[in-house]
Amino acid sequence: MSADPEDNSEVIRLKKRRLQALLLQAARYGINTAPEISIEIEDLEREIKQLEAATPAPVPAQPPPGSGRRPTFVQKNEIVNALLACSNISNRSSLDAILRQLPSEVSRRIVDDSRPNVHVLNIVDACLNFPGALEEFIAVLRAFEGDSAQMRELNTVIGRINPDFPKG
Repeated sequence: MSADPEDNSEVIRLKKRRLQALLLQAARYGINTAPEISIEIEDLEREIKQLEAATPAPVPAQPPPGSGRRPTFVQKNEIVNALLACSNISNRSSLDAILRQLPSEVSRRIVDDSRPNVHVLNIVDACLNFPGALEEFIAVLRAFEGDSAQMRELNTVIGRINPDFPKG
């Protein structure tokens, strides 16, 4: 671990990348996942949490005057419905694995709710408060979901709302 918290961002990024690969392996193998993979997942999650705690939290993004606007409630609801159609969002354990990939300052702001549509709306709202967080969330979902019809529909919905959103 670096003594300078500013240097931790690259270490965190690399550890998250490794963690994402391991989570995909664990998802593929299910209960047959090798113990060393499960242990490394736990270790990486702990290390990432420690590094993020030692790194100064970014200030939530405020769009520059005259730049892109936040989606309306109706637009966010379209995104939420498209997200809920994705199997890895409707499955709570997969969703939790995806959320663990977000920076802790984002995930700490997500208000849990037993109603799936409200919980996913809370995720979208929390992500919109940090630059690049929604893009990161969708990129991780894309890695889990693959090129499913639901993922393509989500890309269509987001592209219609924000044509500048990364296409994946």
